Amino acid sequence: MVRRRSRGLGSGHRRLDLGIGSGEFGSVVSDQPSQAKSSRAGGAPLTSLELVHALVDWLEEKQVADIVVLDIGADSSIADYFLIGTVVNDRHARAIEEDILADFQKQTRVRPQGIEGRPADGSGWHLMDYGDVVLHMFTKDSREHYALEERWKDSRVVLKLL
Repeated sequence: MVRRRSRGLGSGHRRLDLGIGSGEFGSVVSDQPSQAKSSRAGGAPLTSLELVHALVDWLEEKQVADIVVLDIGADSSIADYFLIGTVVNDRHARAIEEDILADFQKQTRVRPQGIEGRPADGSGWHLMDYGDVVLHMFTKDSREHYALEERWKDSRVVLKLL
């Protein structure tokens, strides 16, 4: 699904636009609770799809561009979903990481199992591993260089925010 970025839409509207979780993408392992260390207010773990929804909403608010969600579950055992987005620079990525570790983690009670890529390494690639969901934030040049979408071209594109 491709959707143009629209300002001012509530998160409920974005969730409808995502179209994932409604069965239209067939059966996916992701209907199971995420391996991320997390829980809802009621104590139940977030599913991978719920985590994807929450992260996409968060990234969109933080001005991450060209967000793509790939369903890699059928092609790999490392995760069910890759979230890929373009950040302005390493400082932007670091600020998003800090926000996720502070605010997002408090709101969702979800924390990554691992974080890779720091501004000092200059790679332009920042990764946050939630187990079933892996968030990749690239600078524009690094995204073109590493070409992650091309490497996973056989995976289903669940969402594209241009």
